[in-house]
Amino acid sequence: MKSKLRGHRETIMKILSVIVAIILWSYVMSEVDPTINRSFQNIPVEYRNLSTLRENNYHITSPKEAYVDVVVRGQRKTVNAMKSNDIVAYVNVGNLVEGSHSIPVQVQLSDTSVSLQQQDPLRITLEVDKVISEEFKVDVETVGELSDGYILESAKLNQDSVSIRGPKRALDSIYKVVAKVNLNSRTETTLVNAKIVAYDENGEEIPSVTLEPNYGEVQLTILKSKNIPIEIVFDEEEFDEEEVEGFIRDRVEITPNTVNVVGNNEVLSKIQTIQTQMVSKANLMESQTLTVGLEVPEGVRLAESNATYLLRYNRDAKITKEFVLSTKDLYYKNSEEVLSSDVDRDVDQVKIVVSGEKNLIEALNQSDLKLVINPEKRTGEETVKLELQRPNGVEILSMDPSEIQLKW
Repeated sequence: MKSKLRGHRETIMKILSVIVAIILWSYVMSEVDPTINRSFQNIPVEYRNLSTLRENNYHITSPKEAYVDVVVRGQRKTVNAMKSNDIVAYVNVGNLVEGSHSIPVQVQLSDTSVSLQQQDPLRITLEVDKVISEEFKVDVETVGELSDGYILESAKLNQDSVSIRGPKRALDSIYKVVAKVNLNSRTETTLVNAKIVAYDENGEEIPSVTLEPNYGEVQLTILKSKNIPIEIVFDEEEFDEEEVEGFIRDRVEITPNTVNVVGNNEVLSKIQTIQTQMVSKANLMESQTLTVGLEVPEGVRLAESNATYLLRYNRDAKITKEFVLSTKDLYYKNSEEVLSSDVDRDVDQVKIVVSGEKNLIEALNQSDLKLVINPEKRTGEETVKLELQRPNGVEILSMDPSEIQLKW
């Protein structure tokens, strides 16, 4: 009987010992390696099966990137050893079609002893667009300036259009497709490899499209320009001045007396003058003014094809003379009243070039000329046209400036 009681006590003691051991172990573990929570921010969300989405001709337009914040729970030692790349967040996009989709974000933890307590957001909204292809016309745009004395005759791309592939909304936003070429310091005709870029109406490059091809060859035709004197050519049958009574060649003038010609540098270097078409001295003396054409040598062209060249025959010899008039003496029109010196002028002097018969111009003095104004408001600030009161027969060739700003 005693031995049975002793055996029973020993069994109870063993059980109690195990319980105490478990309690002590749990206490030690809870104190030494307790369970904690830890937050991780900005875990990137993977778009899985993206290749399948693309094979189906769809494209995620937004968001380009997505992120989630998570809270995990586990033993302190394990949780503290975790890194962001131990957490994987993803959405499955393989079966999406055009439109807006709210998709749950799946989160996987590399250590199964750690649990996910919280995530934000639980779902993300993806905008999906159909991928299409269209042909677009390509324009050539130039930037920069050629070297002085050169002009761009033409800039031609080796193709008229490109195929552009991308989301429908991206293609709908295309404002222009351009091959840009830099002209800086170029002096000769050349072939340039230029990148072709699609832009929206704000001039921003559209990144989510693919151009085929995305480069093209631009043929730049660059010509030399040269200002060349005009030579007046008279009818050979009338060349003898005695045949046209009173004709004096020195009284013939052409306006303008030079012409800007464009062409190959080698050809231009051999041209010293550009001749007029044949001019009849008799017709010129009779009309006193004639419009005349130019004989343009082969291999060059006029920079301004619509320019007018006017021949004038001055029956009486004319000369020019330059005067500089002070704006201190400004007369009101049809009056001898002088503008008050209290009125501010934005310029101090006006340069005048006049023309007329030799005797008249030689005798002309500065006192014979008056600057005249006809202001409307005579208050505040006003820009007023300058006029020149002058003797009869005096022609104004130029007035610089032709306007003056007054401030009362």
